[in-house]
Amino acid sequence: MLVLECKGRILFEQRPAAGIWGGLLSLPELSLDDDVEAALRTRFALTPRASRALPALRHGFTHFGLTLHPQWIEVADAAHAAERTATWLTRDAALAAALPAPIKRLMKRLPSR
Repeated sequence: MLVLECKGRILFEQRPAAGIWGGLLSLPELSLDDDVEAALRTRFALTPRASRALPALRHGFTHFGLTLHPQWIEVADAAHAAERTATWLTRDAALAAALPAPIKRLMKRLPSR
């Protein structure tokens, strides 16, 4: 999971209607093997300024468990990163939005800006 932050706002994407967390806002996801910097450039047209790994977050479903490995990344400029399924929210606005439970827990761990 990527916690992409620019000027106190975090990028969220709307999940597909079908599947896990259908229709909810969530953080962008990458595979653990993906090149984060390349994905930022190609997928979001963003340039990283600073980053750090956040503590892993475990979440249990009925039939399986999920471990999120969030990476906080401050990005330089978000002017070109808006897509029709993406939105930038402050931490507090995100906490008031329809988010999956583990994403909401992660947002509560982030410092308020």
